[in-house]
Amino acid sequence: MDIWEAGVSFDKGVEMESKSKIQSLMIAAVLLVGSADAMAQATDAIKFPNPNYAKVRQASLVDVDKLRQIKPGQNKSEVRSLLGTPNFGEESVGGRQWDYIFNIRTALDHLLVPCQYQLRFDDQGLVTAAYWNRPKCANLL
Repeated sequence: MDIWEAGVSFDKGVEMESKSKIQSLMIAAVLLVGSADAMAQATDAIKFPNPNYAKVRQASLVDVDKLRQIKPGQNKSEVRSLLGTPNFGEESVGGRQWDYIFNIRTALDHLLVPCQYQLRFDDQGLVTAAYWNRPKCANLL
């Protein structure tokens, strides 16, 4: 006996319709929970290290034009030539993640905005993704 046969007996047409609606609701609930879990994992996966633990704690003034040149598929040597050595060392997360601390000068008032920038690499050492710790930082490019 399956879970649909247990319990109250209905008219066969109503039973099939109810069974179909319940199954649809269960599937929707599973998909919704799965999507929420996936979104939470994606959000949780982007964590920036505490700047107090950086090997080089001094935030550098970054050339925005060089930041704009960072693209997926670049190798670590190309990134290093554009941005320099990461503040937290190159061995972070097995060398698959580089974290930088930058100051970015605003175009209008020339104020310095402190930002953290993270690059992710694949097994071949090629850039796969880039993240900012604050949306304001990304908007300054």
